[in-house]
Amino acid sequence: MVRMKPPEGSAEPVITNWQRLSVRELPERLGLPGREAGNRVILVDGRSAGGKTTLAGRLQMVLPGSMVVHTDDVAWNFSILGWDSELIENVIRPVRRNEPVRYQPPGWAPNGRGGAITIESDRDLIVEGVGAGRANRGVGPCRRLGAIRLR
Repeated sequence: MVRMKPPEGSAEPVITNWQRLSVRELPERLGLPGREAGNRVILVDGRSAGGKTTLAGRLQMVLPGSMVVHTDDVAWNFSILGWDSELIENVIRPVRRNEPVRYQPPGWAPNGRGGAITIESDRDLIVEGVGAGRANRGVGPCRRLGAIRLR
């Protein structure tokens, strides 16, 4: 088992309650079975290189029709820390209202990046990235699971 210990003097909490789950167990643990798909928002937060993208991709495989948005895409050439309001207003809130999303983050066009973040209506949304949990104020009541380690 991996032991995570924050640096000396860090305010970061020590995680001692790891839970080992298979990817197939995760939706049940999240309380998703029995709820109709569409407009659910799952935030995957953690340290850099901690497996967030992998977890989001695996979760997407067991939640058919779900979409993944990476906070790095919202922040790209815009703001390292100020992207959460953009994500909440332009992606999370429309998803929660079951509206389609077509959103080009502010840093894209001025820096030659085309396209947009697109999400069809009635889809579940998985947001992954360092600081993704900051977007919880756009989600509404949130269920925190603590540390989960997939096997």
